[in-house]
Amino acid sequence: MYDYGEYVDPGMRFHDGTKGDETHNAYPVAYQSVAYDYFRSLSPSPRGEGYAPPYIFYARAGYTGTGGRTWAAWTGDPTSDWDKSTGLGAQVKAMLSAGLSGVPFIGSDIGGFVWVEPPTLELWVRWVQVGSVSGIMRMQTGGTSLLGKEKTHVHDSPLGTFIYRRYAKLRTSLFPYLYTAAHAARAKGTPLVRHHILEAWWRDEVAIEQEYQYMLGPSLLCAPVVNRGQSKQSVYLPRGAAWYDLMSHLRYDRQDGRHRLGSSELLRGGQWVTVEAPLESLPLFAKSGSAVPTLSPEVATLNEALDPRVVTLSDLGHLLHWWVFPDGDSCAEGSTWDGAGLTLYNGTTIFLHDDRKRSWVIQVAGPAGDSSRWFVPGVPRVSSWREVLESPSPSWSSDPAQRTLWLKVDTGSVDRVDLGRGGSGLEE
Repeated sequence: MYDYGEYVDPGMRFHDGTKGDETHNAYPVAYQSVAYDYFRSLSPSPRGEGYAPPYIFYARAGYTGTGGRTWAAWTGDPTSDWDKSTGLGAQVKAMLSAGLSGVPFIGSDIGGFVWVEPPTLELWVRWVQVGSVSGIMRMQTGGTSLLGKEKTHVHDSPLGTFIYRRYAKLRTSLFPYLYTAAHAARAKGTPLVRHHILEAWWRDEVAIEQEYQYMLGPSLLCAPVVNRGQSKQSVYLPRGAAWYDLMSHLRYDRQDGRHRLGSSELLRGGQWVTVEAPLESLPLFAKSGSAVPTLSPEVATLNEALDPRVVTLSDLGHLLHWWVFPDGDSCAEGSTWDGAGLTLYNGTTIFLHDDRKRSWVIQVAGPAGDSSRWFVPGVPRVSSWREVLESPSPSWSSDPAQRTLWLKVDTGSVDRVDLGRGGSGLEE
């Protein structure tokens, strides 16, 4: 944490003779540039220019230019409450504003920092959900009590731990998607958390009026609950695209932390929809025509681990997962920063490319509501989606409960897979 930078007294004098009120806006950038240049000189990035060194700082102050002189930011010291000016809801607006101002990587203190009454389980959970779809996800277990009351924690109850684990798993699984978006931020300045005005819907006045929903990367629309006691969420689906109600049909397997896609009807853009949003649910929608790269839920950390029982990213570096959301023409595409690309064409062929020649596990949701009716000629069928995961060789199966297709392929040996459609999904 690289705190402060915003406190410049108007009556101050700087070495060049300027007054505090003249230097106030420029000071945070100069303040951050000193640390930025120093840390880069100590340890240049092992991956080359444009990448952070093995450590970063994150800042809370800023002005024009801050995005290029810091690696990350947080929204400051929020109150641990539902206040729209200083609490949970304010953090969503702050992230969107920062993204529009050229700060691509930003998050908030999950749980808040200043409290009168300690945060409730409901507030903790909703903040964890916001954090999981922010530019940065980080907990804040400390802070300042105004009445001397000890802060609570999301892990004070089994339910809190269960929900936290689910969204921590979701966040980790989305790493290839988020890191690809991070490369877009480096190349173009596009933030991870995107106000709708940054997308193709800038002419959709209703979309750009929304203050508490946004895109995470190019494919996922997030509408987190930021009001106390709310169990339904109204979401505006921007025009120009069709959408999958992802969360309502996403099944979480508690045992291994896996999220399994579910097929749903395509929802046209340009309309309001209302979805159920019980405490454990974060309203999420996927843009049709998208293919989202993900990790296996077995990955517990992106870093190295001293304990051999902890599965790391490098341990499963040979494996890449995909969530595929076909559009009305049964087409979808997606890519990764490290040279992988998937294209589903007309529901008949999946074209594959991977510079790293990894094995892929692909889940396909259904544009017509049931991808379990698809089959894969020439690839052995196994009895269940779990066997697809366990199989050492290419295979496919359906998930009748979720109405999805599961497929495992080796991109080192094939660059396309042909698909078929059948009445029962049992064809070989």
